[in-house]
Amino acid sequence: MKNKFNSILSATTGLLKFPVVAFFLYRNVREQKKYIQKNLLPDLDNFRANNDGSLNTADFEKITN
Repeated sequence: MKNKFNSILSATTGLLKFPVVAFFLYRNVREQKKYIQKNLLPDLDNFRANNDGSLNTADFEKITN
């Protein structure tokens, strides 16, 4: 009986924490995208213009995503 109550309590606690964790992840991804737009993409544009073929479009996608 006590074990069943603990598992129900644990599941309920996990469900209540989910929105907080989801918002935390959303906020961090948004900040990361802003950083990439502001700081990384201008530098990558220079590399794309002077690319000697060692980096392809898939590599640039990996860097920005």
